[in-house]
Amino acid sequence: MNTTGSTASTPILEVSEVSKSFPASKDVFGRVVARLQAVVEASLTINPGETLGLVGESGSGKSTLGRLVMRLTDVDAGRIVLDGDDITESNGPELRAARRKMQIVFQDPQSSLDPNWLVRDIIAEPLRAYGVSRADRLSATERLLADVGLEHAHGSRYASEFSGGQRQRVAIARALALEPNLVVCDEPVSALDVSTQAQVLSLLEALRDRRNLAYLFIAHDLAVVHHISHRIAVMYLGRIVEVGPADDVYNRPRHPYTEALLSAMPNPKPASRRQRILLTGEMPSPVDPPPGCRFQTRCAHAMDLCRRVEPELVAYGDVEVACHLHDTGPELAGASVTEISRGRSAGSAAPAS
Repeated sequence: MNTTGSTASTPILEVSEVSKSFPASKDVFGRVVARLQAVVEASLTINPGETLGLVGESGSGKSTLGRLVMRLTDVDAGRIVLDGDDITESNGPELRAARRKMQIVFQDPQSSLDPNWLVRDIIAEPLRAYGVSRADRLSATERLLADVGLEHAHGSRYASEFSGGQRQRVAIARALALEPNLVVCDEPVSALDVSTQAQVLSLLEALRDRRNLAYLFIAHDLAVVHHISHRIAVMYLGRIVEVGPADDVYNRPRHPYTEALLSAMPNPKPASRRQRILLTGEMPSPVDPPPGCRFQTRCAHAMDLCRRVEPELVAYGDVEVACHLHDTGPELAGASVTEISRGRSAGSAAPAS
């Protein structure tokens, strides 16, 4: 996708060093003795009209971060600023007011929509909850149905009567009812077939451009994320390891984990296929993550330093990457991982520890 995003000076969303853990086990006295580290010191920004794609394997913490942004789950540490207002500890009327500015589209519309409600009532429910009059609810529902490509007659049917793609259109209409500035899309097309995915993605893009919406687009498919995003953030075991313009991250990955994710993608063009990188072992447990870099147990380029010191996100132009190959090696210093692989195959020395 074109990486030209919004140039607005004030982000619609600022997430600063946010962390969240959950109790994993308790002793016989009910005391927590182990915690699952779901999100660790995650930071990101999104500008008005911009889509930030958040990608990573299952269990990387993507959906938890989305729920933290929505304040569906409280943070342990860090700050969440929405449209200039710190909502980290907001509750009651303050949080209710903030939620007019942000909405969420869930992965599975079949479970997120009440099958016993008419579609027009599902879409109008947020408006009713915020005190909008019945007449205004009816007119708004008609507009929203048209905006997402549904007809007037669809409003009189039950959600259970629709296909998966149509249900997701209803979910999108409901999310837009209060005219939010930010929409968190949590795997919104992963439950759909490929042709329907393309239609829903095109709809989301059109709505974003028409309404100047900002999206936090969460997915595990880098091709989908690249298609719709201005920038991409890559998450591994609770930490963000790379952030940058979508084309840069997709075409010149700086982090070995990003490169491995991209190499696993199917490519119909044999000449442009990436060399397949097989990650050994499973993702470590977030209850007991490895010391140092969390990816070092699966990384072919790991140094001794990687096993001792957690790397920080460092900026190299428009891209930020958390990897010692860039800041300490340095064999990369902002270059793509492919370049180190080529250098080694030509007989270059291994990095110093």
